[in-house]
Order: sequence, then C-alpha cells, then structure tokens
Amino acid sequence: MASRLLELRRDILSLLDLYTPEVIAIEKLFFGVNAATAMNVAQARGVILSAVAEYKRDIPIHEYVPGTVKKAITGSGTATKSWMIKEVKRRLNIELKEDNEADSLAIALTCAQSL
Repeated sequence: MASRLLELRRDILSLLDLYTPEVIAIEKLFFGVNAATAMNVAQARGVILSAVAEYKRDIPIHEYVPGTVKKAITGSGTATKSWMIKEVKRRLNIELKEDNEADSLAIALTCAQSL
C-alpha cells in the first residue's frame, strides 16, 4: 500500500505540473458498508490533498458529497449510477471505459457549474 500511495503522490504532483489547475475538485469521503474500501479511499484522498497543498497552497479545493454531484448532474440527489453515467456521456458527448471516469467527470462538471 505504501508504494501505491507514493506512486499516487508522484502522479498527482506530475499532473499538477503538467496542467497547473486553478481549482481542485474531489469527492468527499462517503462511508459505505465496506470499511476496508473506505480506509483505502481515505488514504488516497489524504495523499492527494497533501500533494496539492505541497504543490501550491493557494489552489482552492472544492469537495462534493455524492448526493450533491448526482443532483448537479441529473437533477436528482438519488440518481442511479447508470443514470449518472448516461448523463455525463450525453453532456460531454464521449464514450467512457470505466464507471470511475464518469464519477471523476461528474465531480468536475459539478465544480464547473458551481463556479
């Protein structure tokens, strides 16, 4: 796990150098049934947030809970995963390989709508 988190940190810092974002959008941790998954996600979030802080302290970080993202994208805070994916594809006119891509893009769209 330690080596994976280190790789994540390096990747995040490289992406920050490459794209120099003006804002960061990230999903707030949502504790579900699986505690082990929640712990892994929490560790990854910590690495991401600390890498952003290390890179440049004045990048605003916007955090969104899943219900807020669902409401911003579909109009319903209880939207299904398939509805979210369909709406992200429609809005961006793209095909997606994985559900995680739709999640990330939905968070980005939510942030863009709120700015």
